[in-house]
Amino acid sequence: MVSITRYAVVDASKAPVVQVRVVGKPTDAGFSQYLEDVEAAFRELDRFALIFDTGDLGQLPARYREQLSRWLAETEPEFRGRWISAAFIIKNRMIRGVLMALYWINKPYYASRVVADEAVAWAWTRRKLDAAGLTAAPTRRSANS
Repeated sequence: MVSITRYAVVDASKAPVVQVRVVGKPTDAGFSQYLEDVEAAFRELDRFALIFDTGDLGQLPARYREQLSRWLAETEPEFRGRWISAAFIIKNRMIRGVLMALYWINKPYYASRVVADEAVAWAWTRRKLDAAGLTAAPTRRSANS
């Protein structure tokens, strides 16, 4: 059995928040596994928010940015209206600025914020969830949804 080098760990234990932490450099298998894990976590929830901590990751290579863009486009019909917000924790000021500029030019279908600190990401996410009426425990989606 071949072991996949993890790119990120996906944690839905704080639902409706799905938390992702980058734990390694992206590889083809690891990045695909990350997308599958996020998609599975999102499918379990009626509505959800994402907090994505890039850790010490530098800029994501172009092929993975393209794969992510395709995944976002493919999953938009399923997740639009359910994906409340995404907070991205990026410590590198330059990369943070680049992502903010990209989101300013090409606004995603969910609220987004790029921050340098986890506490700020959680505070912003809680406000977004409160505004969406998600202060109580989330409803899990049924297998028939």
